[in-house]
Amino acid sequence: RYLLTFRSAAAGYFDLTGDGGTGNIGGFKSGCTSNLIAAGGVLNAPDYTRTCRCSYQNQTSLALVHDPSVQSWHFSAIGRPIQPIRRVGLNLGAPGDRAAAGGTLWLDTPSVGGASPDPVVRITPAPPDPESFLPEAPALSPASALKTVRRHPSRLSGDGPAWVTASALTGLRRLEVTLIPDPPTPDPDADPLPPPVKPLPAPKSYTVRLYFAELEERLPGERVFSVAVGGKVALKDFDPVKAAGGPLRGIVRELRGVKGAKVLTISLTPSPRAPKCKPILNGIEIVAEP
Repeated sequence: RYLLTFRSAAAGYFDLTGDGGTGNIGGFKSGCTSNLIAAGGVLNAPDYTRTCRCSYQNQTSLALVHDPSVQSWHFSAIGRPIQPIRRVGLNLGAPGDRAAAGGTLWLDTPSVGGASPDPVVRITPAPPDPESFLPEAPALSPASALKTVRRHPSRLSGDGPAWVTASALTGLRRLEVTLIPDPPTPDPDADPLPPPVKPLPAPKSYTVRLYFAELEERLPGERVFSVAVGGKVALKDFDPVKAAGGPLRGIVRELRGVKGAKVLTISLTPSPRAPKCKPILNGIEIVAEP
């Protein structure tokens, strides 16, 4: 009732308590028949792959125990939202999706690939094409102004989930997330035609939480910027190191009563007092208000 286990390339699982999608345990391949057995707090994996030629690292029987400090990322076959978004988390710079205990599904932004219910998000400057394998592409692209920074969550403390504050985008100037998607275009070749989607009412206001953490160990006063949400300045001359009490410490700023709109815009402007360090943002949580 808590965990589904199966093979998904490597050993796979679905956490029924978090409903965050499919995750993988890398390094070994589970059997063609289900051989991942959870009992007594241990995930048992008897070796059912002795005749398999796949070059997985661990080709033996394993017994695994839960370790909350291990990074766990997931993917999902759920499609892009077609109704107004009521709750979503944008985990900037993260390597995958993950559901929080409070019910927010945090999505890797920009997407690193794989199936995911990604909303329409426009980032300025534009991130590099994840499907481009040209080594010179990041250097030659204007998107080189945008940088992904990651640290292991075990190094982070402070507010917010460490797996949210452990990654960030630096150099971000503007992010636009579509909260009210356009109606889906029906496929005329579909047989039978799907019933029309009845639109749900759009939320009138949202609570927006901005997650920050200094991941490049700058000193107070070195990275200062202002943040505007929905066209209104929410944070003026914000210094994440000073506000959090040091680097590698998460801090959350909550904004209530943000007016609902088709597109929510968040912009970051560096302060003239600190022109050398670009703005940093780790996560954005958007929750509809009742």
